[in-house]
Amino acid sequence: MGNPLPRVLIVDDRPANVELLTEMLEGYDIQSALSGQEALDRLSKRPYPDLILLDVMMPGMDGYEVVRQIKSRDEIRDIPVIMVTALDEKQAKLRSLDAGAEEFISKPIDQMELQVRVRNMLRLGQLSHRLAHQNTLLEKEVAKRTAALTAEVVVRREAEQKILDLYDQDPQTHFLNYGAFVRHLQARLDELKPGQSLALILIEPSRLSVLVQSLGRGLRDQLVRQLAQRLKNSILDRDLLAHLEPGVFCVAWALDEGESADPVVIQAALSPLITQGLQAPFELQETTVQVHMRAGMVLAHTKGQAEVLLRCAEMALSSVDPDGASTLLTYTAEIGEQVASRRRAQMEIERRVGSLTPREGEVAHLIVEGNASKMIAYKLGTSVRTVDAHRARIMDKLQADTVADLVRMMLALRGGARSR
Repeated sequence: MGNPLPRVLIVDDRPANVELLTEMLEGYDIQSALSGQEALDRLSKRPYPDLILLDVMMPGMDGYEVVRQIKSRDEIRDIPVIMVTALDEKQAKLRSLDAGAEEFISKPIDQMELQVRVRNMLRLGQLSHRLAHQNTLLEKEVAKRTAALTAEVVVRREAEQKILDLYDQDPQTHFLNYGAFVRHLQARLDELKPGQSLALILIEPSRLSVLVQSLGRGLRDQLVRQLAQRLKNSILDRDLLAHLEPGVFCVAWALDEGESADPVVIQAALSPLITQGLQAPFELQETTVQVHMRAGMVLAHTKGQAEVLLRCAEMALSSVDPDGASTLLTYTAEIGEQVASRRRAQMEIERRVGSLTPREGEVAHLIVEGNASKMIAYKLGTSVRTVDAHRARIMDKLQADTVADLVRMMLALRGGARSR
């Protein structure tokens, strides 16, 4: 029999995040826990994982408390812990290290970086086990193994240094990654002088998730690389060009003196590029794919916060109709209010759906799938009268007058979850 696969425990309260990390980590025995307490319960018995990927922000017991409890128990304190955070990098790193974690990685997570860090941490864990075992041997053998360990640590540090050297770069496109782009963008905003303007443009293929489902991630990555090359060869290769997440590109465009800051003029110049240059068919292996692009833009005329500017561009991008004629929208206060209104409506729907009991939730989803009361009763092993009683309570809790209203709310909820 071959060697068993390294065991990795993923701790995150969002199942979608667990699924994403599982897909990124092939070749490992993946276990998961949806809360800090569930993770500690799993660690109360053998076999222990070889590595723990631990989300920082979780309801109840957060990641910092979980790692403190892990490091307080002798039998599991040597398991390497990588903290996963979307918080401020410096603050999160310091708190993670102070709590006892060996490593941390920031969201959005890059697959290559994740694989390298996991591999390095597993290697460190293996070396730690080897050192503990060698402590029972003669002093000469211990010294020999310690020297070997020191050499391995040097190799690891050299590898980590190479990663740090490339930390600002997205490995897929070699553009700036999210963290580096925000830092550089903030510096450009701080340097803005009266009368100067900066355009921030987000660009992505519409319905990329649907494309991935039909083509697979391999062809998706080919498309992203080709799109990056088109951006590099276009007038959009301006001051800052970044790949923020798979398929989402961002351009910071510092307008030259005398260059119009009128959004209508800028849109008129960019729209043909997007519709003609970026949307030209992509040749992916033996497949030709036509992809509709969409873009959101925001103009900055004064100093401000980079992340606020990015959120405004994201709101403009999210307001572009994937099936509409327009491919580029500029952020306005009206667009901001429309997005906020949609989010409030989404939160209200989530609140109402959250009031359903687990059984009512089952019934509601079966109704949305088109099942009649008799079929729902058969699937749930109950009576039609009970199903109808559930239906009445569901309609009341969701404030739905018709089944069509119920279906609309449930589908809106699914769409909102996917967009996050």
